[in-house]
Amino acid sequence: MFGKKATLAMTTIIGKGTCVNGGFSAESSVRIDGTVEGDVSLTGDLIIGSTGKVAGDIEAMSAVIGGEVIGNVVAEKKVELTATAKVLGDIY
Repeated sequence: MFGKKATLAMTTIIGKGTCVNGGFSAESSVRIDGTVEGDVSLTGDLIIGSTGKVAGDIEAMSAVIGGEVIGNVVAEKKVELTATAKVLGDIY
């Protein structure tokens, strides 16, 4: 068995060194290793890598945060913070 994390299928990846100016929404799971300046709204799961940064509010099914978030995080299932996570906002 591969475990629970291996079953996550990332359909969108914002790579390190990439900057998205403006928010976005997706009907899938997303991994952010770059920078997003705007709100993120997903029907799937969100992973923010240790180099990832989001300056805006986040809505997702669940979120694993390893990078920096300046904004509120709303997740229907769960929010997991790693040792490298920095969140300036409320978590719901």
